[in-house]
Amino acid sequence: MEQWLSVSKLVILLYCVLRYSSSGTKSIPQVVLFILIYISANAGIYLVKKNRLKKALLFVLIIVIVRYLYYLDPIFTLLLPISIFELFFDLTNIILIPFLIVLTPIYFLNIYMKMDYITMMLISYIIYLSSHKYTKRIDSILEENDYMREKIHLLSMKLNKNSNYEQHIKYLSRLEERNKLSQEIHDKIGHAMSGSIIQLEAAKLFLNKDNKKSEEIIERVIGILRSGTESIRASLKNIKPPQEQIGINRLKILLEEFSVNNNIKTTLVHSGNLDVISIVQWKIICDNVGEALTNALKYSKASLISINIQVLPKFIKAEIKDNGVGADNIKKGLGIIGMEERCSSVGGKLIIDGSNGFSVINLLPVE
Repeated sequence: MEQWLSVSKLVILLYCVLRYSSSGTKSIPQVVLFILIYISANAGIYLVKKNRLKKALLFVLIIVIVRYLYYLDPIFTLLLPISIFELFFDLTNIILIPFLIVLTPIYFLNIYMKMDYITMMLISYIIYLSSHKYTKRIDSILEENDYMREKIHLLSMKLNKNSNYEQHIKYLSRLEERNKLSQEIHDKIGHAMSGSIIQLEAAKLFLNKDNKKSEEIIERVIGILRSGTESIRASLKNIKPPQEQIGINRLKILLEEFSVNNNIKTTLVHSGNLDVISIVQWKIICDNVGEALTNALKYSKASLISINIQVLPKFIKAEIKDNGVGADNIKKGLGIIGMEERCSSVGGKLIIDGSNGFSVINLLPVE
C-alpha cells in the first residue's frame, strides 16, 4: 500500500509542477523548497513504524501544503485529497467524513480549478481504496499462510507422535510375545523337565534293586520328555507366521511406503497358492519389485504401478507394470542386470517389455 501511495503522490506532484511551470508564474526557489519538504515528509511517514507518528506527520504535511498555496499556486491543492484520505480513512468508519473534509477546499477555488480538484479527488479515492483493499488482501494471505504453517507444524508433530506411538506398540507387542513364549516354556516344559529329573533320580536308586520299577520310571520320563518336545514345537509353530504371510506383508509395506513418499498409486493382486513360494523366492520378488519401483520413479513418469503375482502349476509369475511412457529401445543398466541375476540364481527368467508402459515379468520355477 505504501509503495502505491508513494508513487501516486510523486506522479501528482510532477503533474502539479508541470502545470505550475506552464502557467508562466515562476518562483523556482520556493517550488524547489516545497518539493524537498513534501518528498522528505512523505519519506518520513513511510519510514516510521508507529501509527500515531505517521498520522502526526500526515497532519503536518497537509498544513505545509495549505500554507504554500498562498505563496505558490492553487494548483498544488491537488496534492491534498490523497493525503486527507490517507489521514482520515483509518480514523473513522464513516466514509462521508473524509469526503466532507476533502471537499472543503473547493469553496476557495475558481471554477477551472474546481473541475481539476474534483477529478483529482476521485482519482485519489480510487487509488487509496484500491491500495487499501490490496493491502488487506495481502495481510489476509499472510495471516492465512501463518495459520497454515502453524497447522502443518502441529500435524508434523502429531505424525511424529503417532510414529513414536507405533514404534512403542511394536516394541510392546514383541515384549508380550516374548513373555508369552517364556510363560509357555515355564508352564509346559519347565514343570515337565523338573518332574523328569526327579523321576530319573528315583530310577537311579531302583536301578540295582528293582529293574522293573526303574524301567517303568524311565518309560514314564520318556513320555513326559516326548510330550514336552511336542509342546515346544507347537509353541514355536504358533509364534512363527507362515512364510507366505511374511513375503506378502513385506511386499505390501514396500508398496505403501513407496506410494506415501512419491505420490504414485500402487496396486497388488495375487492368485494361486502362495504357500509354494519359498523364502528365497519371496526375497527375489521383493528385491526386484523394489528395483522396478526405483526405475519407474526415475524414468517412466507413471501415475500407477501394478504388481500381479500368479502361482501357476509349473512356475511363479510376478509382474511389475506401470502406465508411464515406456521405452522402445531398452538399455540394460545395473538395476535390470541385477534383477536378471537374481532370477537366474534359482533357475528363473526375467522378461522386459516397454511397448505399453514398462513391464517387468519375473518367472520363477515352483520348487
